[in-house]
Amino acid sequence: MVKLRSDTFEALVSLDQINQHPDSFLATMVQLEVERCGLAGLEQIPTVRRECDPAVTKEVVEVLRQGSRYEPPRAPQHDPRLLKNLLHELAFLGLPHQQFACSSPHELMLPCYSACCTGIGDEGMFIYSAHCRGWARVHGADDPRPPATPCKDRDWRRSSTVLAGSSEDVAYLMPNGLDKAPRQKSEAFMLRFTQGVTLPITTQARGLPGQALAAASGKLFVLGGEHRRLKAAVADAYTGVWFSAPSPLPLNATLDGLAMLSNKAEGMLLVLGGRAELHQGPSAAPADVWDTGMVAKYDIRAGSWNKHPSGCAPPPAPGLTSLAAVAADEHTIMTLRAALPEVDEDGVRELPGRVDLLDLRMWRWREGAALQRDHLHGAALVIYDGQLLALGGCRAACQGADADEEVNIYALSATDVVSCYVLRSNAWSELPARLPVKLGYATPVVVRTRCVTL
Repeated sequence: MVKLRSDTFEALVSLDQINQHPDSFLATMVQLEVERCGLAGLEQIPTVRRECDPAVTKEVVEVLRQGSRYEPPRAPQHDPRLLKNLLHELAFLGLPHQQFACSSPHELMLPCYSACCTGIGDEGMFIYSAHCRGWARVHGADDPRPPATPCKDRDWRRSSTVLAGSSEDVAYLMPNGLDKAPRQKSEAFMLRFTQGVTLPITTQARGLPGQALAAASGKLFVLGGEHRRLKAAVADAYTGVWFSAPSPLPLNATLDGLAMLSNKAEGMLLVLGGRAELHQGPSAAPADVWDTGMVAKYDIRAGSWNKHPSGCAPPPAPGLTSLAAVAADEHTIMTLRAALPEVDEDGVRELPGRVDLLDLRMWRWREGAALQRDHLHGAALVIYDGQLLALGGCRAACQGADADEEVNIYALSATDVVSCYVLRSNAWSELPARLPVKLGYATPVVVRTRCVTL
C-alpha cells in the first residue's frame, strides 16, 4: 500500500493500482518513496505528498481505484475550477485523462410517486429542467423504469416504488409493498439514466413498508422496515452485490417511518425519527430502543453507529407525522414534519409543516420558517439547481362533518404545489411551475440524463 496526501486529505492506494500505469510519473515517485523507506529502515507506509487542492487529490485516488469506470464529480457546480485542475494534475502525474464523461446539466426526476392517494395510476416518469423551466413526461417505450409488478391488488403499482437517491447517473428503486401485498422477495433496480437502462439487483430484502434508503459513496444503504432479520444492508452500485451492515437496532425490533440521508461530503449517514416495535425478547419499552426523536449517525468508513451525537435530539413531534429530510448545504440538514389534520368543532384544521435545521458542526437544532400550506403529509424534499424544494404532498380527509369523526388517513387528496425554501433568508415561496399532476409521496432524484466526453 502507498499513501497519497495533500494538506488535510490522505488515502491509501494499492501498489497494484499504481502499477497499472508503470510509465507514469506517479509510479516513479512511488518507487522512489518505497526505496527511500526501505533504505532508511522505516516501517511506515510510503507517502507521496502533492501540493495541490485536497479535492483534486481525492479525485486522483478515485481515478486510480475505478479506472475506466471513473466519472467526474458534480463538484464543478459550486467550484468550476475543480475539473480543470483535475485534468492538469492527471496530465502531470501521467495518468489517463484524455477522455472521460463530465457532468452534464442535472435534471430533476420523479420516477416514483404514490397512486393510491391520487387515483390517476401510473402516468409515467416526470422530468423537470431548469433550462426550459417546465416538466416533461417519459412513458411507454421511452420509460427506463422496470415493468409494473403484477399483483391482484389494484393499488400495487410501480408508482409505489421507493427511490433512494442518486450517485452520479445511478438511481436506486426498491418496491415498497402495501400492507395488503404479499410478503414475497422483491428485486431492487439500478437506473443508469445516461444509458437509459434498468439493471436488476438480486437481494434478500423484502419489499415491505417503512424501509429507508440512501445512496452514498457509490453504494445503496437500506435500513428498517418490517423485515425482522435483515436490519441493515448495503448494495454496491457497480457489482450489484448485497452484503450486511451493522445496525443500530436490536434483533427483536423493527423500525419504520424513519428518514435516512447522507451529508454533502457523503462521509456519514444520518437516520432521523422512526417508530420502533419490539417482537419477543426482553421486556422493554420501544422508546427505550428507539424514540421518534432519535438521531443516529453512521460512519461509513468505520462502520459504526452513534446515537444522539453530542446530545443532539430534535424537538418532539405529534403522532402519525410524516418526515422528510435533505442536506440543505455542506453543514445543514433540514427536516420537514407534517402531522395529520386536527378535527374540532369547526371541522378539519390543517397544521403547518414544522421545519427544523440541524447544524452538523455543533450538532444543534434550530427551528426554521414553517411551511404554511395544505397537503403537507408525505411532501418530499430535494435540492435542485441550488434551490431547496418541497414537492407535492397529501391531505387526510374526514369521513363526516362531526368533530367526533376520526380522520381517515386512507381518504387522501394530493397537490401539485412546489414550494421553495431559501436558507439565507429563512423563508418559503411558491414556484410558478407546478407538478404536471397532483402527486403524493413522490420520491425525487437529481441525475444526469446524458454524458459529455472531454
